[in-house]
Amino acid sequence: MLLINVLILLIFIGGFIYFNDKFLGDESISKIEKKSFLCDTPVYKYYSSDIYLTDSSIFKDKIINDLKSVSIPNVETISVRFIINCRGEMDGFTYEAFDENLNKRKLDEIVKKRIFSTIKEIKHMPIGTVGTEKINALFLIRIKMKDGKVIDVF
Repeated sequence: MLLINVLILLIFIGGFIYFNDKFLGDESISKIEKKSFLCDTPVYKYYSSDIYLTDSSIFKDKIINDLKSVSIPNVETISVRFIINCRGEMDGFTYEAFDENLNKRKLDEIVKKRIFSTIKEIKHMPIGTVGTEKINALFLIRIKMKDGKVIDVF
């Protein structure tokens, strides 16, 4: 009987870890103002879908060119997260910025909006799928800075 209980517990824990890694909790999508933006599927992490955003040329040139006139002092890396829904639309933007000592930094509101709007202008972003079903997928882009200027996007 003890063995059966241990097996059930292991199956439960394994299932929790598997599904917790693939899907996002509700708190992660709370920044989305228009809930109708999301399709009727869970929000998957980008690496849990059938696509994996490895072709940085989709967004790299546009972000570097559009932000070359923007100065962002005391920031070395900006991580931008956003959701691409099953229709290829983007929303739910959040960011974390860090200096060279990995201290969190807050971006100026105008700079933040400029970064988000530049990413939103990118056309032909990949739509995540699981099997044949198009899904909502959370993506991550990292922007590398040096001397206040964008030098790389990955």
